[in-house]
Amino acid sequence: MKQKEIVKLLVRNVISKKEKKLLIIFFLFLNQLSYSQLKGTYKTSYYDSFKFRKTNVFHFENWHGGFLESEGKGTYIIKNDSITLNYNKSKPLAISYHRLYISKSPAKDSVKFNITLKNLKNKSLHNFSAFMNNKGKYMIKRTTNKKLSFSLKKEARDTPLTITINHFFKSYQFDIDTYLNYNIVVYMDDNNNRVIPIIDNTEKFKIIKNNDSLLYLKRFNNKILKLFKKPFSKYRLQQQRMNMWWAE
Repeated sequence: MKQKEIVKLLVRNVISKKEKKLLIIFFLFLNQLSYSQLKGTYKTSYYDSFKFRKTNVFHFENWHGGFLESEGKGTYIIKNDSITLNYNKSKPLAISYHRLYISKSPAKDSVKFNITLKNLKNKSLHNFSAFMNNKGKYMIKRTTNKKLSFSLKKEARDTPLTITINHFFKSYQFDIDTYLNYNIVVYMDDNNNRVIPIIDNTEKFKIIKNNDSLLYLKRFNNKILKLFKKPFSKYRLQQQRMNMWWAE
């Protein structure tokens, strides 16, 4: 039954007083629920965006020069005229690392290193090189396969051997001793988009205006964040470009 039909029943006194009270409480609950949740995508004049869901989850993206620079995910709570954003669902920045496995074959007069390169999803990478500084003598080994192998004379060293792995425009450096034979697996972050995650951060705003097209939020320093809800008209986009993102 639609709301208009229910209202007509209320007016005509068709339902009982008890049912009327229950319906009034129900409508008040729905009204309060609508003010405690946001839904949709809101953008600033610089195209930074907040995506809100009814499940009280949000996703923030910070764009600069057409590139995504930072982003954050979390939960939001609306209480009275305030909204709190808690970035508690953002994933930390992925970084490259390596693992050493001692070879079963003992090292005699020389030591042997086998290097395998993979991305952070454990997928093998090809076409990489290893650059080494061996007591001032520089060595470069290249391969187009999954594995790169090289040997060095076994000798006492005051400092460990530094190896730099290069894969296209990415590089990763680590140190290793030269007393044992090693199988080395390097896990390299091959993602070219270095988006900075927003982690463990909390922001609180006062809601100044909230309707079907606008959301104005005031920060603690009294600056107002103007957000425009999708879909955006051409006129509104022009206004956004002309206006400042933050307004006093």
